[in-house]
Amino acid sequence: MTQTTTRPGPLHPLLRGSEDYPFVKLDKRVKALCPPGIEPIQFNIGDPRERTPEFIREALRAAVPEVSSYPSVAGVPELRRAATGWLQRRYGVSIDPETELLPLNGTKEGVYLLAQALVGGDDARRTVVIPAPAYPIYEPGARFAGADVHRVPLRAEDGWRFDPARVPDDVWRRTALLCTST
Repeated sequence: MTQTTTRPGPLHPLLRGSEDYPFVKLDKRVKALCPPGIEPIQFNIGDPRERTPEFIREALRAAVPEVSSYPSVAGVPELRRAATGWLQRRYGVSIDPETELLPLNGTKEGVYLLAQALVGGDDARRTVVIPAPAYPIYEPGARFAGADVHRVPLRAEDGWRFDPARVPDDVWRRTALLCTST
């Protein structure tokens, strides 16, 4: 009997040799350092650990139609109108809910899509400037968009705040997106 092996298809260069996501690295480190039988307290990711109250679960069950489908990529008009109303009340900003607002499933999706929207084509501006340390999705989002990443280490003497003066002018000329955290 002959044994055949299959090789995976070609991988995109961005997927070859990439590092683990920072939270995956952290989980591995916790498992390696935590003594057996001890359950560590996790402060690293915002996953709820509390029970969802019954009245909320019941409301969700009641709201699910017998037959449902994926929502529109743009979200429902009522959600977009509610969001634009909140932006107006909170910040005094008026935007068009049909053309200037896109609901997201979370910040990771938004950061990823922003880099996809702003980097690419024939534009010479292909750099994403990122503070270090930063929100973990900034760099993979930029790399998947085909961007060059320029990291700016945060320093104690700057109060751990991003200082734009530490980015060389030639980098700014190539920059499509600056990612910072507040």
